[in-house]
Amino acid sequence: MRAFLRSADDTLPGKFEITREGIVHDLLAPDGPHELTTSRLRKRLEEVTPEGLVAHAGAPDVEDESEGVTRRPDIMVITEEDMDVEGPFDARTLIALIGWTP
Repeated sequence: MRAFLRSADDTLPGKFEITREGIVHDLLAPDGPHELTTSRLRKRLEEVTPEGLVAHAGAPDVEDESEGVTRRPDIMVITEEDMDVEGPFDARTLIALIGWTP
């Protein structure tokens, strides 16, 4: 499934994620109010997170390889060190996340 996602991600519209149940293809892009809320929450989290932590919104995806799950939460709190990797972030390194439905 990961190979399909990598090949389809740049060629098909929408967002793809891998859940325990299979591939999810979301054709709808987040609308203005959703993005505004995400931006406000991320900024607020950044104000209160300790040095070395980041409230991050966007790519890359987050992967739990042992579960076979690849998702992209709206916002995640992660250390700068754990962001400095090639490929998806390891789900086990996340401190908090918003917008991930297992």
